[in-house]
Amino acid sequence: MKKIKLHWQILIALVLAILYGLVFETHYKVSEATFRKLKQKDTDKEVITSLKEIKGIVYSSEDAFQDELHQILSPAQIEKYEYAVIQASYDNLPVKYISWMGDVFLRALKMLIIPLILSSLISGITNIGSGSSLGRLGLKTIAYYVSTSLLAIITGQFLVNIIRPGVGADLNFSHKVEGLAESQKTLGETLIDIIPQNIFQAFNNNEML
Repeated sequence: MKKIKLHWQILIALVLAILYGLVFETHYKVSEATFRKLKQKDTDKEVITSLKEIKGIVYSSEDAFQDELHQILSPAQIEKYEYAVIQASYDNLPVKYISWMGDVFLRALKMLIIPLILSSLISGITNIGSGSSLGRLGLKTIAYYVSTSLLAIITGQFLVNIIRPGVGADLNFSHKVEGLAESQKTLGETLIDIIPQNIFQAFNNNEML
């Protein structure tokens, strides 16, 4: 029997996943499991009490469920708890039963990243030869990183200004992000962070740059 090539296996898996998602549609329903999840996240008791009014009602789409939440919750409660309520009310058992496959696949990929990069670095450095060659390779690497990053930024800005994705659509994805300004780094700090103080600590923290 002829073995199917890897890229065809991936394509077939993607198609099957899409068909599976179309057959088993996602619903939203407030249940006892919803209340347990919200209590674990220290949700306001008034929110949980209000949600009891729609317990057991099945909503065929996220938009319909959001509209109902806007009817029974206050604007302040919506801003603070809407995302948590939607996540806790997600109801699609067939997808939950197989979601572990995706988790295992992603974990396997992450597990292989570190050994792959480490072995590639060791193999590359041992084949360089002299120190001057290593210096030239470092300059080429930095130039390649800066040029490809710049190209990606320019391409992204160009396409966003032409296509303008999301303009006029209210997907309710706006959430306040804390500490964003504090996490920004200057160019100098980014260049310094390229060289870790402890290579194994960098591997452990998934700092791949």
